Amino acid sequence: MDGDLVIVFAFWRPTHPFPEDLGRVFVARIPPDAFATTLEEAADPLDAKVT
Repeated sequence: MDGDLVIVFAFWRPTHPFPEDLGRVFVARIPPDAFATTLEEAADPLDAKVT
């Protein structure tokens, strides 16, 4: 898919706020560099708590 990462997911919890989404499969595409940046930014607060 043009070098993008493809993330496939579905909502399954009965408490999901949009019941019409339950059981549907969703696809998200993200460029690898953007995905890496997102992961690094998410890990920064975790890394700060370790030190």
